[in-house]
Amino acid sequence: MNPLLPTAVILTMRLHNRLGAFEDKVRTLSIDAEQLEEFDQWVMSSCSFNTLQEPLLRSIRALKTDLDNGEYDESLYRALANEISSFKAGCWKQVDMLMGKLESVVDDEGDVRQDYTEAFWASYPEVSGDTERFEKELLDAILEAAEEGPQGAH
Repeated sequence: MNPLLPTAVILTMRLHNRLGAFEDKVRTLSIDAEQLEEFDQWVMSSCSFNTLQEPLLRSIRALKTDLDNGEYDESLYRALANEISSFKAGCWKQVDMLMGKLESVVDDEGDVRQDYTEAFWASYPEVSGDTERFEKELLDAILEAAEEGPQGAH
């Protein structure tokens, strides 16, 4: 197992929790064009897994264009919700492929084991400033190192 796997899993879970707020709005059809613009900008600036972003961004922009034109196509909301789910699944697949099996760091409920969580917070206590940016940069660096390093052969 790559020793940075627990950190990658925690950061990915935190990213997914943030995505969940947008996903909830999309699934309940309660997101407007302005919020979609914010979501688009957030994905580009705060989401790791850049290679997985394009389909998500296309779906965000299709719905935003529809709303900007005064249209309302519920299927575009469903498509965006599906892209968010696909993005999250792709993240886990990439972490697993690059760094090792996720099961080695999570418990039966799918939560990160307590010892890894405690080690994470001991290593990264309160981050001052832009937490999302810090977490993105850290996760990007971990993923890049995994792609380049010996663990990347998984």
